[in-house]
Amino acid sequence: LMLDQLDRLSLPPGVRAVRGALVDEVRGVRYPTNATADALLERVGEPLEATAARIAARWRLVPTDARRDVLRFAWQLNGFALANVRPGRSGPRRLCLWIALALRLLPIARFPEPVVRRRALDTSTCVRAVVTSVSAVGGRAAAIACATAFALILVGLLAGGAPVGVALAVGAATGCALLVHEVGHVLALQGVPAAVLLVGARTSVLHPPLDGRRARAVSLAGPALTAI
Repeated sequence: LMLDQLDRLSLPPGVRAVRGALVDEVRGVRYPTNATADALLERVGEPLEATAARIAARWRLVPTDARRDVLRFAWQLNGFALANVRPGRSGPRRLCLWIALALRLLPIARFPEPVVRRRALDTSTCVRAVVTSVSAVGGRAAAIACATAFALILVGLLAGGAPVGVALAVGAATGCALLVHEVGHVLALQGVPAAVLLVGARTSVLHPPLDGRRARAVSLAGPALTAI
C-alpha cells in the first residue's frame, strides 16, 4: 500500500459520511458502511495510526491487525475517489517509501498504485466552471508545460536541436492544451455535479451517468475546444 500510518484522510467536497453510509453526491451513489467503517469516518482528519489504535481498543483487536485493516480500508476509499490523502511525512521520505515498494513489486513487473486526488468543480455557470477547472487542473498543466520544455531544452543541448524559445513555446502549448481540454469537458457538464480526478499522470472528470446524447457531447467537448 502506498499509504503511511501517519497519513490523514479528508472527505472531498461532494462526499459526506452519515451513520451507516458514505454518500457521493457527484456519482449519486450511497455506499453502505458497517460500524467499523463509521468509526474510521468519524475520525477523518487524524493520523491513521491513531484511528487504528482507537478501533483496536474499542473492539479489542490486535493492534497490528487493526492498523492493517484501517490502512487497507483507507486505500480502498482513496481508490474509489471517496477520500483524499494528506501526507504525514515529507516529500523525500515518501519518495524513499515509494522506491522501496517499487523494488518489492519489481519481480511481478508492477509499479505502486498512485494516490487519487479528487478536486471539486462548480458547474452551475460557465464562469464558475472555467474558474474551478483552472483551479483544479492548473497546477498539473503548469507541471506538464515545465517538464515538456525542460525535456526539449535538454534534447536541444545534446543534439543541437530547437532553440530555447521554441522549447518554451511547445511546453506552454502542451500545458494549455491539457487545461483547455478539461475545461471543454466541464463546460459541457454545466448543471451536472462533477469533480476532477488526478491519478498519477491521468486527469479525468467524474460525473454521474448521462444519457447517450449528453454523454457524447461531453466526450467531444474536450477535443473540440482544444482544436479551436
